[in-house]
Amino acid sequence: MFRSLSGRILAGFLLVATVPVVAVAFWEDRAARRLDIETASAQLRDEAQDFGERLERHLEPHRNAVSLASHLFEVTESLSGPTNLAAIRALHAEYPEFRTVALLDAAGTLRAVEPREFGAGDTSALVGQSFAKREYFARAVRDSVTVTTSVYRGRGLGDQVIVAFGRALRDVNGQVRGVLQASLNLTTLGPMRDRALGAGTAYVILDPSGVVAAQDGMTSIAPLDSLDESRMRERWGIAPAMAPSATLVQSSDRMIASVSTSAGWRVIVERPLRDVFVASTGRRVAAVRAAALAVLLGFVITLLLMRSVRGPLGRVMAWLREFDVRVDRSPPEVPANTPSEIREVMSAMEVLGERLRASYEEVARTLVERERLNTQLNGVLRELDARVAARTAELQEALRRAEEASVTKSRFLANMSHELRTPLNSVIGFSSVLMKNRAGRLTASELDLIERILSNGKHLLSLINDILDISKIEAGRMVLDIDEVDMVALAHETISQLEGQVAGKPVLLRYDGPARAPLVKNDLGKLRQILINLVGNAIKFTDRGEVLVRVETDSLGEVTAIGVHDTGVGIPRERLEAIFLPFEQADSSTSRRFGGTGLGLAICREIATAHGGDIVARNRDGGGAEFELHLPLDACAAQDDEHAQSMHADMLATGHEQAHEGAPQVYARQHEHAPDPARDLRRER
Repeated sequence: MFRSLSGRILAGFLLVATVPVVAVAFWEDRAARRLDIETASAQLRDEAQDFGERLERHLEPHRNAVSLASHLFEVTESLSGPTNLAAIRALHAEYPEFRTVALLDAAGTLRAVEPREFGAGDTSALVGQSFAKREYFARAVRDSVTVTTSVYRGRGLGDQVIVAFGRALRDVNGQVRGVLQASLNLTTLGPMRDRALGAGTAYVILDPSGVVAAQDGMTSIAPLDSLDESRMRERWGIAPAMAPSATLVQSSDRMIASVSTSAGWRVIVERPLRDVFVASTGRRVAAVRAAALAVLLGFVITLLLMRSVRGPLGRVMAWLREFDVRVDRSPPEVPANTPSEIREVMSAMEVLGERLRASYEEVARTLVERERLNTQLNGVLRELDARVAARTAELQEALRRAEEASVTKSRFLANMSHELRTPLNSVIGFSSVLMKNRAGRLTASELDLIERILSNGKHLLSLINDILDISKIEAGRMVLDIDEVDMVALAHETISQLEGQVAGKPVLLRYDGPARAPLVKNDLGKLRQILINLVGNAIKFTDRGEVLVRVETDSLGEVTAIGVHDTGVGIPRERLEAIFLPFEQADSSTSRRFGGTGLGLAICREIATAHGGDIVARNRDGGGAEFELHLPLDACAAQDDEHAQSMHADMLATGHEQAHEGAPQVYARQHEHAPDPARDLRRER
């Protein structure tokens, strides 16, 4: 409804006209209610105070009469004597509102009472009974003033509520000779009988001890009930009896006035709020009718104004619904009484239509041109796709040929190295035999030539072995022979084997590390090859100083690494990684000076990687180089984990079949040892 203009105009009227009217009516109602509450509050407080004053005026003269009459009795004679009987008759005749007037002796026994007959009962039958436990007797004997008792129910008097006054009769020595007692029936007392409260008003009277003396109009409260604080809060939500004198409070549905007299009696008066607002109900109804009439009149005027706007707007909306940018149509004519704002909207829409038609024509031309360009672009893209596909096929074929050539090369080198090593071993063997010169027929020069043949043959065999090893690694034919290895014993064995190379050089070859260490599972031959290569390189590149072989362990004593430190020429920082590539050395000068093919470190790193470890090179502070070989405690398990992860990655990337096709493989073979006393001795050491 409120999405249309007419609906919003109507909503605007309701907000602008209705809300203020309702607000004024609400404010007037609250003001009237507040005035009614203030007027009723003052009236209720005045009624409660007047009721309390009238109650006090009725009780106080009777109390004073008892005080004055106590001096008229003769305490030296019998309390039931003629003088005393005449005195109580005179007191009852003077104050006929006294229900009874009685004399009790010092022991609390009733001796005389007036009147002798009361209603249907005979009060003379009570003479001789003891009333020593009654409040009026006990308090009168204790105090020297006239006492007023709490309310109570008299004997045989039905629902009558009694309040009694008591005064002790004393002799000249102050000794109690008797007690004068006079009682009042509160149900027939003037204020309760002559109810002078407003219509709908209820009251309750509490004696000084909080006991209900009388009530009118208050349900669930009966005379002689004890109206404590909990019962007051249950009825009114507050405790009026706990408030000061002349206090006015208001609960959810009633008003309460509480007044306390000078003698301690309390009058609580209540009036329902509905009775308070009866007088102003007519005014509120008249105000509501006037507000409703004003809203209705404004609604009719708004509808008439909306009709003058909806007609032209409807014609405009019909033109907009039929508008087509491809058709030239002018806006409809509007009546002369059309508001100027709508005329301006029509003019703006005409201009907008012209602009939309021009934009449509421009967009149509642009779409045709873009379609032509898309056709040309698709042709170019198809040509590029064909060229890319052809070039990709050429590259794939070249890659396949390169891979086949690499594999063929590696296999060729492995086979050729093997074929060369067989005759070379024969040359070395025969040279070694000739060097012994057992027949003594060879001259010194001939022995020198044979020694050169032997030395060069061994050097050539070392080169061929290196080529064979790197070829096996590249061809995927390297096999690890896993066994338990004592790294400390291996370090000492390597030092002993290479001590001859430092002979005649100012170089110290020594060991640094623990005397014993737990065994590790690795390939003993491959580890020996790595360690001999690293220590041999350190000795070769160190002219003076020391070469240190160190076994490093963790906090549990397990071997974590084995390092070789030297004080030689060192390695340029930019070549620390290049020296692990095949046929690479630190620089060309070292190659010319010290010789070598540059395959040793590449083979060492490949062997370490096959074990699941690595070799790290760094320069030492002060000169020299450090090489650290990091190996797992169990090379077989490490290799299995690494191989499984590699296979999983390859299978995810290329599929199960392609992951296995042509991939280099390194195999580990683990030995199951029979009991070996020598190995057990090394483990214990």
